[in-house]
Amino acid sequence: GIVVQWLKHCYSQGEANGTDNVAGGNLNLPAGSTITWDQRNGASLDISTPWTLGWSGILPSGGTSPVWSISGDGHTLTFSVSQNAITLALDGAILAQKTIQGIVPGYVIRMVLTPREIHVYYPVATGGLYPSTTLYPSPTLYPMAVSLEWTSWSYPLTWVQPDIESITLYGQQICNWIAVVSGEISATELSQWLTNLDFEPSWDLDTW
Repeated sequence: GIVVQWLKHCYSQGEANGTDNVAGGNLNLPAGSTITWDQRNGASLDISTPWTLGWSGILPSGGTSPVWSISGDGHTLTFSVSQNAITLALDGAILAQKTIQGIVPGYVIRMVLTPREIHVYYPVATGGLYPSTTLYPSPTLYPMAVSLEWTSWSYPLTWVQPDIESITLYGQQICNWIAVVSGEISATELSQWLTNLDFEPSWDLDTW
């Protein structure tokens, strides 16, 4: 796989288009900026299947489409998050999609893509005062408290996983980390990657 941790650009140097900055170990990409990794130690990037990809980041309330893309074998795979949906698409055709009720800004979203499934872990705001045709001015009308609930979504994939020849991140986002590892991670590793918000992948012989 690949671990793109920002202090390890020497293993896979990203090519930036637009502005970016690194602060607190996180990569901040404003809207319109991209970073592409298509080389490894001076040679063309070529990650053979099977592989597992993980991404952790913070998106604006309006979403980012796409968040990342992968090119390889003549195909393009994209992962997007809008105000209304989480979408994984291959060459523009939807492989998996989940309807959501908005994005909670400032909170991490996690995504893990294995050879067989996509998994997403994201916060959902509950409570609060929602727009309604029955609302009316009143001194006794108060908003309800808002709380966060973390939700997991998994979806089985029917596809032929392409090799990876390039990975691109798109702004607007704050990326904590993006990683690709060889093969399919275990159930224990999947839980760490997806739901342990203190987890960061480590670089080893199976990590690109």
